[in-house]
Amino acid sequence: GNAAKKNNFKGYSHGNWFTSVRWIFKGAGLTAFILVGALVAYATTLVLIVEIIGAEKRVDLDTDVSIGLGGCMALMLAFRLNVCYSRWWEGRLLWGRVIESSRSLITLSLSLETEYMAGSEQAATQHAMAQGLAGWCVLFAMCLKFHLRELRLPSDADEFKRIQRLMSGKSGLLATGQGTTGLPGSRTAVRRVQASAHQPLYALCSIRRATRHILPKKSGDGISISCMALEMTLNELTGEL
Repeated sequence: GNAAKKNNFKGYSHGNWFTSVRWIFKGAGLTAFILVGALVAYATTLVLIVEIIGAEKRVDLDTDVSIGLGGCMALMLAFRLNVCYSRWWEGRLLWGRVIESSRSLITLSLSLETEYMAGSEQAATQHAMAQGLAGWCVLFAMCLKFHLRELRLPSDADEFKRIQRLMSGKSGLLATGQGTTGLPGSRTAVRRVQASAHQPLYALCSIRRATRHILPKKSGDGISISCMALEMTLNELTGEL
């Protein structure tokens, strides 16, 4: 983040430990290193004084050096594994919440089909809208994945064909001139996301626009509860962003 840029941290590399170790000696880590270094220097001086003044003692290099190096390597490896596992677990929890919120949003939108008569044109339109929303949720997850890796969405990914199929829908939704470019069903949706400055945020805004068209036009207590549930789910997705 900003602290890394301030300290000229070039980034984490799993193949080079020295890049991560050098970052410890900059910024806030420098103060702790000075304190620990002063304590080690004091202890070393005290031991040297005792050894010089006291009786002569032969050092067993075969065991002492290997034990010292092995202990340092073990501590360093344990610390590294602990940090890596903490990052992995945090990422797993965050990504799990993204999947959970996306599934909740899709299932809630599909449940709103019951507001219309089965087999009617409104029900088919609602189902196509829910499919388009599912496509936007998948696209949001893909955008977030590439954004966290500091990459742009690729232009020739096979997944986009399946996403566009969801957004288009078999009913030809929004192909009759109703449409707004942010709605699911727009064939240029993926290209618009690729051209945006912040791809996950653009996809999330498109999800919010799509949910307005999924909700039935009539009012009622059930619809108000559905609106609140949709808003809470969207807020969870925004929090994960």
